[in-house]
Order: sequence, then structure tokens, then C-alpha cells
Amino acid sequence: MASVRRCDDVPDWLKAIERQVELLEVVFNNNYEDQGQRNGQALMDLLQGDPR
Repeated sequence: MASVRRCDDVPDWLKAIERQVELLEVVFNNNYEDQGQRNGQALMDLLQGDPR
């Protein structure tokens, strides 16, 4: 996945899934420093409407 911070919006299909489930788990295939955690936080912010 490219940097989620560069996305203008989260894909509609991901938003649709997020609305239909109680828990949404996403795996980031990153092993460089803390990029997995940072990308995960950025995705959570985008799903919650906080574009930081």
C-alpha cells in the first residue's frame, strides 16, 4: 500500500465493509521501523473522518 497519508479518501468498498462489521482488521506488510503502526493509525484516522 502506498502511503495512506497521500490518499484523498479511503476507497468506498473499505468504508462499506467498515460500516457492516463490528471489528475490521487490516494487515500492513511493513517491516521498516514503525511504518506499519503509523500506516495503521493513519487508516484509522481516515475511517473516522480525521485526515490529520
